[in-house]
Amino acid sequence: MRSGGRGKTVVTNRVAGNFRGSPVNLEFVFGLERNKIASLEIHA
Repeated sequence: MRSGGRGKTVVTNRVAGNFRGSPVNLEFVFGLERNKIASLEIHA
């Protein structure tokens, strides 16, 4: 987990399974406002 700056927190997780491109690292970018999740972006 790391700070993405400007109220964003970034979490990276590796997922693996029976799918093309496995394993893959997914990056979850949480936008926080008043200590609550206001937005979520998921990048591969």
